[in-house]
Parts: sequence; C-alpha cells; structure tokens
Amino acid sequence: MQPLPGMRLFNVDTKQMDEMPGVPSGNCVFDKYLFSFWGENISVWDVATKEFLIEWNQKDVRVVDYNLTSHSFIVLTKEGLVTLSFIEDP
Repeated sequence: MQPLPGMRLFNVDTKQMDEMPGVPSGNCVFDKYLFSFWGENISVWDVATKEFLIEWNQKDVRVVDYNLTSHSFIVLTKEGLVTLSFIEDP
C-alpha cells in the first residue's frame, strides 16, 4: 500500500477537523495512541500532540488486526501461526 499524504481526524472538543500529516495508509485503531498498521509495518502517533512516535517493521509476520480488549495486535507468522503482540506503555 502507498502512504497517504495525511489523515483528517475530527476533534470532538473543538468540532473541527485536525490534520495528521504523513499518517500512512492501512488499518488504523485508536487505543490511547493512534496505531496504523499495514502488512509488516506499524506506526504509532500521539493524537493529542500530533507527534509521530515510532514506526517499525516486523520481519516475517503480518499484522492482521488489533484487539481493544487485550490491547494487543493479532499477528500472523510466516508459518501460519496466529499470535498476540502486546504493547507496553513506558
């Protein structure tokens, strides 16, 4: 997938659209931070500050979905195993 030039988020406090420059395409989920994932890549953004925090590439795995209850990514390995990858908040 090709990255989008940005993403628009609706701010419910100000009732206005906010721009998030450079947020890549793919699936997005908000769970304290905005996670964007596509294929082997995951990006993390702080929506409050509009700050890009980190992007990483997980070799040999594909992020399939995010589980809001367990706060974990559902990941498919190249061997066909389904695993959960948890995010630790520093």
